[in-house]
Amino acid sequence: MQRHHLVTTGFIARILALALLSSGLLVAAAPSSLATTSPALVPAQTLPPNVTGTSFATQTVGTTSPTQTVTFTATGGGVGILATPTVTGTDTSDFALSFPPSGGCVTGTALLSGDTCTIWVAFTPTAAGVRTATMTVTDTATDAPQEVALSGVGQVVATGVSPAVLNFYNQAIGTTSTARAVALVNGGPTTITVSSVGLITGTPTSSRPDFSIVPGSDTCTGQQVAPNAACTVGIVFSPTAEGSRTGFIYFVDNGTGSPHLGLLLGRGVHTAGYWLSASDGGIFAFGPGASFFGSTGSIKLNQPIVGIAATPDSGGYWEVATDGGIFAFGDAGFYGSTGSIKLNKPIVGMASTPSGLGYWLVASDGGIFAFGDAGFYGSTGSIKLNKPIVGIAPTQDGLGYWLVASDGGIFAFGDAVFRGSTGAITLNKPIVGMSATPNGSGYWLVASDGGIFAFNAPFLGSTGSIRLNKPIVGIAPTPTGVGYWLVATDGGIFAFGDAPFFGSTGSITLNKPIVGMAPAL
Repeated sequence: MQRHHLVTTGFIARILALALLSSGLLVAAAPSSLATTSPALVPAQTLPPNVTGTSFATQTVGTTSPTQTVTFTATGGGVGILATPTVTGTDTSDFALSFPPSGGCVTGTALLSGDTCTIWVAFTPTAAGVRTATMTVTDTATDAPQEVALSGVGQVVATGVSPAVLNFYNQAIGTTSTARAVALVNGGPTTITVSSVGLITGTPTSSRPDFSIVPGSDTCTGQQVAPNAACTVGIVFSPTAEGSRTGFIYFVDNGTGSPHLGLLLGRGVHTAGYWLSASDGGIFAFGPGASFFGSTGSIKLNQPIVGIAATPDSGGYWEVATDGGIFAFGDAGFYGSTGSIKLNKPIVGMASTPSGLGYWLVASDGGIFAFGDAGFYGSTGSIKLNKPIVGIAPTQDGLGYWLVASDGGIFAFGDAVFRGSTGAITLNKPIVGMSATPNGSGYWLVASDGGIFAFNAPFLGSTGSIRLNKPIVGIAPTPTGVGYWLVATDGGIFAFGDAPFFGSTGSITLNKPIVGMAPAL
């Protein structure tokens, strides 16, 4: 009975449907509309770069250009980076990619709509002429993968050594620098063969060579170098005495003009004192190597002094004010300032180039102002920061720098390598400064309570557990890299490692607080 009832019910339903259709009370839907449903329109998720191609200026074969920045912006929705970007094409080895410590386009990066990620590109031509390659970013965007054309021009002026002059600048006596590359570039029309490479000590007082070839780094001896190509040798500097040290590297080959010579320079230094600078520009010199060259202590300033930097030969120093006004003393040259410019944010620090022929100023928003031979390698001026920038430290060769924020966030530019930060740590007190190790391999951050945070740098002590009379405002390293001083606003000095104590203003009543220090070498 149950089965019969169901059949009867189905039969009656069909009869009713036919009746309704015939009467026009029920309209049959077209088969196509029953089979498909139109989804809501979703905007395409794209990741366009800010440039379609990156072109480098003419670069000498065997040398590296400043980095260029390529920025990608997620548009129309979220985008994920599936793999770290690669370089492919004809001249892949001529282009190198690097990434900022945060915000880089690396594997696993997830971008919301409107977010950006960054890639830094450097160009080191291995031969003369136009060099090309393609940078590829693999991602989840609808227009993936992203491709950016890379190009540059390598040049060879003549067969010779590049760079013609290699300067290691300051190096502590008894220590060894990081290795630097010297190239023999073949600018002739035919292949040359290199029979030998050697060094000549140029300083008569040297008891042993100040410069040496890094074992295993010689790619020249016994090798052939094609036209418009180069071979390289690694050199280190180990000064045997104080002052300027010179040497020569020579390449013996069958090319025109052999042997080819390159000049090597460096300066042996030791800890000789330090200068303290007050916010009115008053200078306090301590130690036998720190001479007094002048101050702005008796001048009415438009804005207070916030930092000091010494020249590499310790024959002078600069003071910088919050408006970027520069005051040069001794052999410190004036190369420019922002004193007449309307700044978005105040200047908070400065740093000298290794040659002493230029300097950088940094503002609290991370804006960078480069003068003299100081190169611009990037800034955070256009980035929304969690905390303000409080300091800057250059790399050993001056081809990059780090910026540090008050939360210990680190921003690395040029050839500066990110070694770590306290950006994700809850600090007892804010970070007030930083200093790089002399060899550029790491850095220290210092908080206002004298807490030290060492990244690829030795921890040698701190005042984090000491009750201070006044807060710490700065840090400076010894030339060996195994010591540093901390300075407080009352001029109190705290020496750690091999940093000697030469004196302080801790027991003096100051007109204005101390704002920074610079070591004399």
